[in-house]
Order: sequence, then C-alpha cells, then structure tokens
Amino acid sequence: MALTDWQIAEIEGQSVFIFEHRKKWEGEGFDDFEVAKATYIGTTKKWKLFWMMRDLKWHAYMEPLHDNIESVFKCVDEDACCAFWG
Repeated sequence: MALTDWQIAEIEGQSVFIFEHRKKWEGEGFDDFEVAKATYIGTTKKWKLFWMMRDLKWHAYMEPLHDNIESVFKCVDEDACCAFWG
C-alpha cells in the first residue's frame, strides 16, 4: 500500500489518524477505515504508533516509538507484520 493510498483525515490533539480510503463494497462512494494512529509523547519527544486490532481497540505496534512522523509513515507503509493493510 503506497502512501498515496492513505488519507490522513484527522489530527486530534497530539494524535494523527491514518485512514484507508476505499471504494464501498456495494453502491457508489467511498468509506474510510482507521488503520493507524500516531501520538506525539512530549516527555520523550517520540511518536508512539498504534494499530487497530479486530477488537476495534488501539494496540501498540511492535515498533512503537519513532523519532519523527516520517518514520511512522514509512513503518505503516512497509507494514512488516501485516497489521495495517492485512
């Protein structure tokens, strides 16, 4: 999944939510599905990465801490554990 397939739809407080923007299964239009969340932790000056598990709760990713948001995007894009894109 390339970065261009994402839609960063929300910035809420210190968190950036990454959505997958995909065509509806039936009918016209598109749906957005939360796949990742990165939260800036000011005390450590790191970004903490989470993924949405099937229980619909956020869980820390296996490489949870990143120095910058570009590193977060790269990690989500590469998806080494198939947590974000399946």
